[in-house]
Parts: sequence; C-alpha cells; structure tokens
Amino acid sequence: MREFVARVKAVRPHHTEFMLLDPGDLAQQVNEHPEVGLSEALDNLATPYIEVHDDSDDTLQPRDCWHNAPAATIIIHGDLATSYRIGLGIALRQLQNKPAQTG
Repeated sequence: MREFVARVKAVRPHHTEFMLLDPGDLAQQVNEHPEVGLSEALDNLATPYIEVHDDSDDTLQPRDCWHNAPAATIIIHGDLATSYRIGLGIALRQLQNKPAQTG
C-alpha cells in the first residue's frame, strides 16, 4: 500500500498528462487507514485522474474536503476492462480539448 501511495506522490505533470487510478483491493485498506496518505497524495496531484473499478466496494471513500477530486469514477461491476476503456475514452477527450502548451 505504501508503494502505491509513493507512486501517486511521484507523478509529475510534465511527464503525466492524465492518470487512470485503479486502487483495487488497496481501496479498503486506504479507507480503513487514512494515515497512509493517499488522500493527501491525491489532493496534491497536479495531474487529473479517473478512478476505475470493477466493484463498488473497491471505491475510495469521499473525503470531507476534496481539493482534487477525480474527473470521473467508473464502475462496471465485474468488468474492469470496460471500466478502463471508458476511463481512457474520457481521458483522451479531455486531452484533445486541452489547449496546447507553448514554452
């Protein structure tokens, strides 16, 4: 679980434009142990993200103060591949509508 949180913290916007986040079985542990810091890591994430799940029991519980909520949460019961396809489709549309950065 700590490795998962560390990877979220390591995301840098100049390398990652959008993230599909699948906490899987870790969601329950994160919800039971908020001290591991995933909420803070997501709040500090400068990259938009979409949560994908195949079971509503695996979703991250909403926090009291969402500073950086997911762009979407996709749950297709028993079909994680479809959740990923939908999430990726949303991410691609968002990226296509994103103004080009100059610099």
